[in-house]
Amino acid sequence: MDRLLELKDLKRLVERNKDRHQELNAVLIVAAAIWGVKSGELSLIEVADVLTPKGMLRKKWVLRKEIAFNGWARELYTEHESLVGYLDEHLAFRIAQRQYVTNIGEYRGLDPESKLFLSPKGEPFKFSRREAGNKVNLQPTGMNAYFKKLILNAGLPGITYKDFRRSLAIQMYREGARNTGVVKGIMQYLGIRSYSAMRKILNSDPKALHDMIKGIHKYAYVYRDV
Repeated sequence: MDRLLELKDLKRLVERNKDRHQELNAVLIVAAAIWGVKSGELSLIEVADVLTPKGMLRKKWVLRKEIAFNGWARELYTEHESLVGYLDEHLAFRIAQRQYVTNIGEYRGLDPESKLFLSPKGEPFKFSRREAGNKVNLQPTGMNAYFKKLILNAGLPGITYKDFRRSLAIQMYREGARNTGVVKGIMQYLGIRSYSAMRKILNSDPKALHDMIKGIHKYAYVYRDV
């Protein structure tokens, strides 16, 4: 059965990754959980995407089509208190470490075209070139490897980066009381265009499966007493 990332798991991830690079680790974990972006997208977000020239965090911002996995832009939100706090701490750390800073007096002094999240070495997370037939794809191996390390440190076996996105979709669906009317909104937020792909994610909800099994057991109990 697929594992669902819950609040306690996110807290564990943050707590177990405080020893080194805590400003980076915390914001990556929370951003992945709230934005539900793919690891390649997370690697390519730029400072100007989430910051205004005056240095304010945008409450709503656009994941540009140039970096979206399917080439379709979509709106994301930065209103969650935890995410705002961790982003501010991360940006302050970058400024203190002089990572891609400028003297233009905008964007808190950071280069607006620099990547929002940099590796512990102060560099963009790396991509690897992968060829399949006549197609060439760039794989976000740097970000994937870093999250694998964060998950290992937290002692959460069976979890991968993909579970952040899947868990967000399921939690949003639950918040909407499993109303089919909210499915379209979830698909827009996550950039999912296929209903079959969305249904596959929702069908992996362990709670829904558990409730269904409980229903089967209840039916069997009643049937036995008849």
